[in-house]
Amino acid sequence: MVQELAPIFGNGKDGDKIVTATESVNFYTAGDGASGQKEFSVDSPELFASGDLVMLWQGRGGIFGDFEIQRVAGVGANSIEVGSPLANAYSRSGDDKSQAIWIPEYQGLTISAGGVLTCDAWDGTIGGILVAAVRGNTIATGDISVNDKGYRGGANSGQNAGGQGEGFNLRGEEVGNPGDQTSNDNGGGGGAGNVVSWGGGGGSYATQGTDGVGDNPGLKGDLVSTDDIPTTLTRIIPGAGGGGGGSNGGLGSPGGAGGGVIYLLSGGITVAGSMTSNGKDAIDPSAPQGAGGGGGAGGSILLKTKNGVLGTNKVTATGGDGATGAFDNGGNGGDGRIRVEACALTGSTDPAVSSVEGGHSWCKGNVVSFL
Repeated sequence: MVQELAPIFGNGKDGDKIVTATESVNFYTAGDGASGQKEFSVDSPELFASGDLVMLWQGRGGIFGDFEIQRVAGVGANSIEVGSPLANAYSRSGDDKSQAIWIPEYQGLTISAGGVLTCDAWDGTIGGILVAAVRGNTIATGDISVNDKGYRGGANSGQNAGGQGEGFNLRGEEVGNPGDQTSNDNGGGGGAGNVVSWGGGGGSYATQGTDGVGDNPGLKGDLVSTDDIPTTLTRIIPGAGGGGGGSNGGLGSPGGAGGGVIYLLSGGITVAGSMTSNGKDAIDPSAPQGAGGGGGAGGSILLKTKNGVLGTNKVTATGGDGATGAFDNGGNGGDGRIRVEACALTGSTDPAVSSVEGGHSWCKGNVVSFL
């Protein structure tokens, strides 16, 4: 018997979904809008229709991590209208990057063994997030994975220093000296020196990564404080990229990308396979004078459900390993954040979940909807 669920889990208009291969189910477009207004300008309004669910998200810059979910009330030539005034301001001016994401509303969602539900990788403007609403149950026998889909790792360079990893303000090589060994003050890993092939620093998020190896290596990224991104994930970001490895001949290796974002609203969630937002392991450099890049940081996982069965450490948001260089190695990435709000919850995660069991509006049978 299918239990009637609160509208926070969507209306099921897209039917039952079975994932048997690697598949991304969201559509993304850059956009912006002013707080208190209903209009949100977008590059690709044709992605939306009246009645659709849309997530608006400040992916970088601005009040980074702000997001909200709305119903589309209308579609214009260069914009969409949402059902209620925007709670936040969304900017795509200069280094700021915000986007609108089309959200599927499934009746049920099954990821079969061998199937991978994923998202488009963050490209510096859009992507980096998987978001879905499921009226009934989500059963993951296969994998839900946004590994490596977050902020980008720092570039590698021959006869030069590596680039800084990207974080929630901007990409390291877009500011000042791309070979700056310091962290880039936004959760990204540092670059690496080139004199004796020093390693890139690991990306950071909820925990710090580690410094690269060498006399003057890339430093680990700065910790992302809970003032910036709360453990409740009422603001949300991907994991930061690791710094690129330096070289005094040939190429060091680039830093690993951070883990992306998973935001799943589902009546029930059972993870028998895996659900992961892990940072990328940096790839070992092929050049004999190249140093290793830093690993990417773990990303964010936010789950809202009536009943969550997560298994034992099948849900993870861990950092990637630094690369091993012929001279020096890159640092490891730090862990991300996991938050679950459920009426009943079993299982464990890595890192440990921040959770609230019971007391939510959808547990009490109240009507919760997107206007």
